Amino acid sequence: MNELVQEALAEYEFTDPQLSFIRHNENITYKVDDNGKNYVLRIKKPVEGFTSDIFGTEITAYELMEDEMMMIEYARNVIRLALQKPIRNRKGKLVSRLSDGSPACLLEWVEGEVLNEKTVTSKQAALLGKMAAQLHRGLHGQEYIFKRFSYTVNLIQPMKEQLDDAAQNGQITKEKTELMKTALHIIESRMLELDAIQGMKGMLHADLGLSNVIVTETDLIPIDFSLSGYGYYFMDVAMMMSQFKDKKIRWCIKQGYEQESNKEVPAPFIDAFFALGVLLYICCQHNRVWKEDWFSETINRWCNTIFIPLIKGTEYVL
Repeated sequence: MNELVQEALAEYEFTDPQLSFIRHNENITYKVDDNGKNYVLRIKKPVEGFTSDIFGTEITAYELMEDEMMMIEYARNVIRLALQKPIRNRKGKLVSRLSDGSPACLLEWVEGEVLNEKTVTSKQAALLGKMAAQLHRGLHGQEYIFKRFSYTVNLIQPMKEQLDDAAQNGQITKEKTELMKTALHIIESRMLELDAIQGMKGMLHADLGLSNVIVTETDLIPIDFSLSGYGYYFMDVAMMMSQFKDKKIRWCIKQGYEQESNKEVPAPFIDAFFALGVLLYICCQHNRVWKEDWFSETINRWCNTIFIPLIKGTEYVL
């Protein structure tokens, strides 16, 4: 792996790069300090057990990363957010193809701290909702330009099949699997409702977790658009809410989004897409985490607090 990282660094105009490991999920991510100037290096090499099979294989990893960088370049010009600047390599390209086929990219570092659930304020929560609305508005219509993941009704059946695989491999009980598949049926019905309403779909960040929002002195800045794609705007709103247990904070996110977007966010859609975010995690990560001590207990908790209320039509997010 060290050789691959050094190969990636050699693609750029560094003089004395010093690496700090950040995380490994769908990408291996490092901070690069080059004589006091900081960058983020990402190599598309998913951690063992992570799968994106539910999205299909029509788009290559290289295309996904290249179009992510192009989308960020576009967004920097049309959205009032200080998004990271992609850095082109020695050949002038946004993405480098390494010897093992893995794509790699480099972005400017954003100074600040990641969003913290324990210290977030109501004002920051409202700004988080407004930030999502700004992204949605700025990227509207670009789903036909950039090759990205699709978070529409076409995702439901592959997710059900992934859950069946987890059950067949003994990772999740058949009872819990059927419960989650029923929840997916409810989510699908909400998606179909939104399909009938103009202006409810577009480009999403799709991963606005705490670690993907940087708090600076003046702004909240979204980072890591690697899972971004085309889908329902309410998905981003609900997935942001899922990062916070405090319902007051969740409500402030909703208010901020509604004020900036002029779209009302009804609770039934929030409940559905909140559950979708959890199910996406399960479908992509179950092979990696099913042996962990917390997994079985957490699946039970999610079923009791998220999937069963969704199926029963009981509001549970707000």
